Amino acid sequence: MRNVIMYAFRLTIGKMIEMSFLDNYKRVVIKIGSSTLTHAETGSLNFSKMERLVRSICDYRNSGMDVCLVSSGAIAVGRDVIGIKERPSDISIKQACAAVGQGRLMMTYQKLFSEYNQNSGQVLMTKNTIVNPVSRRNVMNTFEELFDLNVVPIVNENDTVSTYEMQFGDNDSLSAVVASLTDLLDGHIARKYHMITNFGKFMDPLADKLLVCSALICFTATGKLAAWITIIIIAREFIISGFRLVAADNGIVIAASYWGKFKTVSQMIMIILMIMDIQNGAFQTLITVFIVIAVALTLISLADYIMKNKQVLSMQD
Repeated sequence: MRNVIMYAFRLTIGKMIEMSFLDNYKRVVIKIGSSTLTHAETGSLNFSKMERLVRSICDYRNSGMDVCLVSSGAIAVGRDVIGIKERPSDISIKQACAAVGQGRLMMTYQKLFSEYNQNSGQVLMTKNTIVNPVSRRNVMNTFEELFDLNVVPIVNENDTVSTYEMQFGDNDSLSAVVASLTDLLDGHIARKYHMITNFGKFMDPLADKLLVCSALICFTATGKLAAWITIIIIAREFIISGFRLVAADNGIVIAASYWGKFKTVSQMIMIILMIMDIQNGAFQTLITVFIVIAVALTLISLADYIMKNKQVLSMQD
């Protein structure tokens, strides 16, 4: 089963953070920011850091792991090429910098990846990519085809065409969306390639829980989501996790049910919509609808798990 973890990659000048803890994952989304890609003093690309990043990604690709890189830097690189010293506030200037910088940034990435015989491909996204169901399905299919072809997707917001209403705002949000999109297809991949295992049945819902719960906590902390909703969803996960641990201790693996899968999909969609946060009445209503659906399916799936596995409560050592 192809579990997904999103990792915010950080590099210091002389040392790269050890990423051995990622060895147990099959798919990783790495987010790297402009401040890491460039020299603080000049704003020019830091080739030494980029080379170490690319080398690490290639090592993980060689081990069989799918890696997606969400990279900032287009505007910063464009500013350096054009000669703009301060970060522009005008969106048209940002778009012009991105138009210049995106090509230069991708050229650098592709040169570095080619040194290790690793292909890479560019994926530019806007909020409209996710809002439009056809575009959303197309980009999900693109990610899967790139992974199947052993290509590293390099994702960035399409700053050259984004408007205020269509911006993700930052690549932290974009990387969360990418992680959600790729995670939604993992079950389909496992069934298609006959990769279903007891370990996958156990780890897949756990990876989903980590992704969902971390997003919900952030939404609550920023005031975007009521605390009681987050409490209900996380409490459900603790209860079901307790069931799984007791069952596993007795040699029983509790696989995800259909209600549980519906619950996860609704929560992922809710999270994606809340990340996009387009400010119009219809979209805000859609967010509210999916919050209600996610909470309802959370409670229904909890009752379904308890009813189907109530014998676990009577098990003794």
